[in-house]
Amino acid sequence: MEGLRTRLGETWAPKLQNALAMAHGNRGVALSNLNQLAAAVAAQGRIIKLMKAYAYIRARPWPRTSSMVALAFMNRGDTLRKLHQPAEAIADEGRAIES
Repeated sequence: MEGLRTRLGETWAPKLQNALAMAHGNRGVALSNLNQLAAAVAAQGRIIKLMKAYAYIRARPWPRTSSMVALAFMNRGDTLRKLHQPAEAIADEGRAIES
């Protein structure tokens, strides 16, 4: 999907963007479970970026997008806690609440 995203640039279909974001989210959780924490944080950051872009494309708030962004922040916060980065973890938990 990343290759398709690169070819389509910013004009790719929101449905594909949503699917790609979900794939990054699942990958982030799996990487965290495998204790590949730095890679998990990166994947969780990508879902946050993609879902925020998806919400922007839709040009209006969408409850599912907000809940997915919040979940991604919570997952990243959990991973940051495992990396002994409590300040960053607390910041992400706060972002989850605000999402």
